[in-house]
Amino acid sequence: MTGSLQTASAIQNIPRPPCNNELEQLWKWLKNEGHVVAYHLQKSHLLDTLWITVFDTYITDGPGYAGRLMYLIWGGTPECCDVFVWHGKELVHVYPSDDA
Repeated sequence: MTGSLQTASAIQNIPRPPCNNELEQLWKWLKNEGHVVAYHLQKSHLLDTLWITVFDTYITDGPGYAGRLMYLIWGGTPECCDVFVWHGKELVHVYPSDDA
């Protein structure tokens, strides 16, 4: 394929839908944060309500994080998003930061 920009590393960067276990972890976080009640979320309709994707091999440019990353976009606007990573088997919310 002459002129193609797709490389082996680019193929690894293709996101995928979350698996059932990842959705369970996300549901638990949504409940703990009060989002299930506040936004009338239904577990069976998460993928219809939220845009969610997972990158299995995310790596920062410098020292930092390497591993799975979940990106969640709320239905209202692209600016409403959350980012999660995994520390071991635990889903950890990293953006937006609670430190702001």
